[in-house]
Amino acid sequence: MKQQQQQLKGIPNIRSQYYVAAQALNSQLSSKISKTKSSYIDDSNKIKDYSYFQLSTQKTQPKCTVKRVNVSLDQPKQDDPTVLPPLRKEILRSRQSQPTVAKSKQQQRNNSPLLPLESLPAMEPSKISQKNIGIVASYAANTHQGLVRQYNEDRVSIILNLMRPNSNTNQGYWPQSSFFAVYDGHGGPQCADFMRDNLHQYIIKEDCFPNNPRLAIERGVSKAEKTYLEMADQKVLDKSGCCAVFALFVDNNCYVANIGDSRAVISQGGKGKSITVDHKPSTHEEQQRISKFGGQIYQTQLQQLNGEIQLGPHRVLPGRLAVSRTFGDAEAKLTKYGGIPNVISAEPDIFQLQITDQDFLILACDGIYDKMSSEEVIQCAWNVQTTNIHIFGGKAVEAIMRLSLQRKTFDNITAVFIGFPQLERKLKNKSQFQQ
Repeated sequence: MKQQQQQLKGIPNIRSQYYVAAQALNSQLSSKISKTKSSYIDDSNKIKDYSYFQLSTQKTQPKCTVKRVNVSLDQPKQDDPTVLPPLRKEILRSRQSQPTVAKSKQQQRNNSPLLPLESLPAMEPSKISQKNIGIVASYAANTHQGLVRQYNEDRVSIILNLMRPNSNTNQGYWPQSSFFAVYDGHGGPQCADFMRDNLHQYIIKEDCFPNNPRLAIERGVSKAEKTYLEMADQKVLDKSGCCAVFALFVDNNCYVANIGDSRAVISQGGKGKSITVDHKPSTHEEQQRISKFGGQIYQTQLQQLNGEIQLGPHRVLPGRLAVSRTFGDAEAKLTKYGGIPNVISAEPDIFQLQITDQDFLILACDGIYDKMSSEEVIQCAWNVQTTNIHIFGGKAVEAIMRLSLQRKTFDNITAVFIGFPQLERKLKNKSQFQQ
């Protein structure tokens, strides 16, 4: 265990936790969870207590005021020309005469030159595994603040060998289980910190786990969201939120869930495909759900340097968020602050996989997928040249992050790699074929 922890040093936003049997009450390594405090084993193999929720004492970010307008793209509301100054009239006429261009992300990537590698910011080496954990043959993780941001609100949680908590009264068979998650925070790191440290505990404390992991995920997510919103409303309103994508392994089964636009992609037979579907207000299903609960969707227009008017992302009112499902975001969800319950939802989509011949799974935030398709992420990983599955995972994560930086992503970027037994055989066969 200590060797694994030493290998996982270096990146503060990634917390790896190693839980032991709850019955070992007299053991120094016994994990304790309480309402206001919890304990974890840090990279120095010492037990530390921490407050699992802290309100930010820093100045809050400036509010973005939004003028309520007719958000229909078919009939945009025109400014009153009688009250506009002459220069403003001229600008308005110029914009109305310009074509509105809705370029796809693929078109934007193709038209944009890559940044040279030597101009990219320094990146810490990825955290990598040293040996397999059940069906997980290898894993790696890395996170970076990106090209322009001076802060990183992304968080990663890697929990190996989940043990039965005292509160789980299910005395049946307890399988080999592990948990991997990416939390993409916004509006502050508090929500991402809380989910990183607690979400897996809410899930495995349900009595239906491990017999019904899907139901345990649904209940655990709901309780974590409710608890956080209650705490966010205490004293000073905490407006932070986060998207999430996580994978829960129970023996040979994998349960992947997402809330928001962080995404899980998988390689099978050397080819990549998305498992999750991004929760965006631009999709038909999310538009129907938002409208059902009384929310609104609007879209901004951005003028480019060449004079073209490009459509901005779809956003949701209340909240002004470019995603339609998140944890937290109390201001958009609590009626006392003008929010509307269920418009921005924390309900996850859950997908079940049986691990057989799959190669590897990648969890990443939207900072990666803003500049790379799911297929490109998988192909980028396969370009790594090594037969060591642990090194392969670390280099794959770094290659994916570098390419997204080269394509000028301005968001925080985070990726987690999870390799399966099939990958080791493929890497060896690939090496023999090349020789």
